[in-house]
Amino acid sequence: MNSFIHGGIHPFRRGQEGYPLSLLTDLLKNANALSVLTLLVLAELTDDPAIVEVLHALHWEFQDILPPLEPFVS
Repeated sequence: MNSFIHGGIHPFRRGQEGYPLSLLTDLLKNANALSVLTLLVLAELTDDPAIVEVLHALHWEFQDILPPLEPFVS
């Protein structure tokens, strides 16, 4: 972690070699997931099941640009 924050080898190496495609893809998918999560929380706050259902349908329609869902284990 120190190497990233204080200008160690990792930032210099990324500047020379570029970023791996998998890292950039995961970054974009996680950013999309944060947006979807925010919308889902706001939809749940409306207490309107129709809005929640629409967002769930959109989530499944665009699952290729979101990280895979993992089952919640309690």
